[in-house]
Amino acid sequence: NIKVGACLKCNSEDCHTTFHPSCARDAGFYMNTKGFGTVAQHKAYCGKHSSEQKETDAWKYWPEEVNSLKRTRVSNNACYILLAVK
Repeated sequence: NIKVGACLKCNSEDCHTTFHPSCARDAGFYMNTKGFGTVAQHKAYCGKHSSEQKETDAWKYWPEEVNSLKRTRVSNNACYILLAVK
């Protein structure tokens, strides 16, 4: 790996660890993007904080993601029914 480019800082509050995004991805560090209206929020965590943050986000966002999947399924079913009727 060539180590060039910008570094990210771990988003854990008191952590000062920095890393390259591509190195973090290759190492399996947890990174996520959440949309809030028209604004996207990108977060990345070092190896020490990745697993705990991934679990925290799973509990925090799981209901939202399940509802989103349900809405998508209902929307897809409605399109399928419209196409089947035509």
